[in-house]
Amino acid sequence: FDFLADPIGGGPGGERILTGHDNGLITLNVAEADSAERERRRVAMGENYRTLLGHFRHELGHYYWDRLIRDDPQRLAAFRALFGDERAGYEQALTAYYANGAAPDWQQAHISAY
Repeated sequence: FDFLADPIGGGPGGERILTGHDNGLITLNVAEADSAERERRRVAMGENYRTLLGHFRHELGHYYWDRLIRDDPQRLAAFRALFGDERAGYEQALTAYYANGAAPDWQQAHISAY
């Protein structure tokens, strides 16, 4: 994984480092290690729970998905039977989550609120 900081001055076009996973590389923004900044982001995004470790765990889940589930037809079928179809639009689900909150019964069919 990479632990990176936003470029000084925001970078070209206001470039920012995003916490995420891309093709085996987990990136964490160092700003998330600052309690005050993390709390500011938590409130701005309407999240009840936000930690650097929580982000790392979440992104690690994407890493293991790619390694253990994605390319194994049997594991993929078992995953979809248990959790539903992961191909449903992530961006659309995330936008709906931030606009409306979690579905009342999200724990019955999903592994996260969004």
